[in-house]
Amino acid sequence: MRQYNKLENISGWGLRGLVLGAILFALTACSPSRSFESLGLLSALAGGDLPESFARQSVSFEGQAGLREADLYGPLGVEPEAAMMILPGASPQGRDDPRIVAFAAQWAESGFLVLVPEIDNLRRLQVSASDSQAMADSLRYLAQRISPEKPLGAFGLSYAVGPLMIALLQPDLAERVDFVVTLGGYYSSQAVSTYVTTGAYRAPGQERWRRRVPDGFGAWIFAYSNASRLEDPRDSWRLRRIAEVKLEDRSADIAPLKADMGPEGQSVLVFLENRDPDAVPQLEAQLPERIRSEMKALDLTSYDLTGPGPRLFLIHGKEDQVIPYTESIALADAINRDPSHERAELYLLDSFRHTDLGRTTVGDILTFSGVLYEILTIRDEG
Repeated sequence: MRQYNKLENISGWGLRGLVLGAILFALTACSPSRSFESLGLLSALAGGDLPESFARQSVSFEGQAGLREADLYGPLGVEPEAAMMILPGASPQGRDDPRIVAFAAQWAESGFLVLVPEIDNLRRLQVSASDSQAMADSLRYLAQRISPEKPLGAFGLSYAVGPLMIALLQPDLAERVDFVVTLGGYYSSQAVSTYVTTGAYRAPGQERWRRRVPDGFGAWIFAYSNASRLEDPRDSWRLRRIAEVKLEDRSADIAPLKADMGPEGQSVLVFLENRDPDAVPQLEAQLPERIRSEMKALDLTSYDLTGPGPRLFLIHGKEDQVIPYTESIALADAINRDPSHERAELYLLDSFRHTDLGRTTVGDILTFSGVLYEILTIRDEG
């Protein structure tokens, strides 16, 4: 198994920031031991070495969505003090991503029973609302592996956040799950598609668009994810191939593939190549029905997220080029709309880019570590 140096993804001021952040955080926090644990967890998410004392095994279990496979991590020689499900975003490595492995192992060393389920769609770079049931099944399986009085939570990254939020609407999970951490999540499907195609975004209640140059990753992931939803198999193949080419090289010439596209494929390409944010609703309405149906099912604006449920920690980087940070603002607002159940806490990071630690600042390290510290406090307080 490949191992990564703990700080290899952090360079320049980010490296010095992590060292300084560790000192400051340890000095100012109530529990120095939890402080250093939280910094170790953050280092693992950056691609750290595996800890020495943890167990990992492959498990399978039946749920409403059928047979599921997962990796289960736990502490060695002691009973776990809490449990957590970790959900990677859309990634071909899935639960085998070295960062996810290191992160899960580090939580296990911190006394957590950790489940990383296999979500086939996410590994295939697809996003589907149907994955919410697989996530719900995984949480129920994990809950059965620990005592009812021990805390249970989830950590969701990127596009996995939508199906996770839908899963948590099931009454038994809303009551049983104690905490949820999201990193780079979203609220509105249309807002995300507007951002990845045009670079335009805005905070809730604002009329004026803000702009950022889109990097193309999100747009071509959209194409790849939705290619199988086209009725014409030729258009489906061409769209997937175009997405593969563009994900490999954003400047690649796709004119030969575009030339033979039918109406379905052309509607998707017109949607992706549009740069006018005000035109997005009309172009979205012209997409194939199966794509529109899935977008609607994944759109959290269609769900009532208010009421009792787990405590939520929403983390988002202002430099995110895949999902705008304003989406976590909107998600927090929607969850906290009922003043009697304000469960969401929002944490914005100045230099964080989606789910990649990259170059970071002391402030970001302290903020992110502070969230992890809170989860460790939930563990300790039971």
